[in-house]
Amino acid sequence: VEQEGYIPSPAELREQPDQAGVFVLPKTYEAYLQDFDDDIGRNPIKVAAESKPLRVVHALIDHRERVECILDPGCQIVAMAERIAVRLGLAWDPSVTLTMQSANGATDRSLGLARNVAFQFGPITLYLQVHIISRAAYDVLLGRPFNELARSQVFNRDSGDQILTIHDPNSQMVTSLPTFPRGQGAPKKKEQGF
Repeated sequence: VEQEGYIPSPAELREQPDQAGVFVLPKTYEAYLQDFDDDIGRNPIKVAAESKPLRVVHALIDHRERVECILDPGCQIVAMAERIAVRLGLAWDPSVTLTMQSANGATDRSLGLARNVAFQFGPITLYLQVHIISRAAYDVLLGRPFNELARSQVFNRDSGDQILTIHDPNSQMVTSLPTFPRGQGAPKKKEQGF
């Protein structure tokens, strides 16, 4: 006699299929809840949200303009939209290109490489090698080269807030910065009246 909630091993399933030759396993989460029915009211189970906005930091680029930068540790490069590079007046080397493949499988060739571009994050300035992308859906992507140079660490809070800590490899200075949901600018500083 099988007990309710009993989950047989794969070997048992092979040896003793039910009359139709099919065994339906209970959903794992539901089986888990059955085991802890008494505790659920006292200690509700926390689950992940269905989605969360991308987080960004704002960097002063080339000492000219503050630009939204998406934190993307899954990207192998630091990338910038061509429209931002043109607006900043950056020069890039068109002989250094690469073929980019996005998560949806689309491929596109970069326009070139802007070398040693200054990115200021609070009191820290980092010099990054930036690939210029013609039809980017972002302003700047800060990928693995940024993370490695800055030895970046991300602290996620239950509230959804995220703090980015970076290290200056030249001065050894360390700073922590707030991040913001993509598309929401950094709060404006209030002007002090006299």
